[in-house]
Amino acid sequence: MRQIHTAVAIPVLLLGGLSLLPLWSFSKASAQGVPPPDPLARLERLHQEMTILKAEVQRLRVRVAGASEESEPVDSANAKLSRDMEQVLAYLRQQSEAAKLMSDTLDAAEAKGFTAGINPDSRTTMLTGWRAHLQAQQTNVPSANPMQAAAKGAKK
Repeated sequence: MRQIHTAVAIPVLLLGGLSLLPLWSFSKASAQGVPPPDPLARLERLHQEMTILKAEVQRLRVRVAGASEESEPVDSANAKLSRDMEQVLAYLRQQSEAAKLMSDTLDAAEAKGFTAGINPDSRTTMLTGWRAHLQAQQTNVPSANPMQAAAKGAKK
């Protein structure tokens, strides 16, 4: 009979000890100044974090959707760049043509005696510098087709 008491007592003591283990860890946490975790408070905190994260996901979805709707397609952007480049090239051609006309005007003024008179060397120097500037405006004017530019350069 004594063996039966021992056989029953040992498991009862083990189970009793195991059941006291959470209480022991609770008392240990309390002794260290750490409050025991409140399941409802933790659940509330997790719910708040989930709400914040859902709002952030929604904000990012709206941002991505708006960005894709607002952005120009690549073809449209390339077409705009091509139009801009054509306008710049047209402007550069106009400047080159204006420089050629000015150069011709300076030649005509010199032929009519512009450099004659008082201090002709200063006028000659001015015309030389002005012609160099006008020549630079007519040199290496870009074109839309690099092959056309190379052909023009070979003809000169």
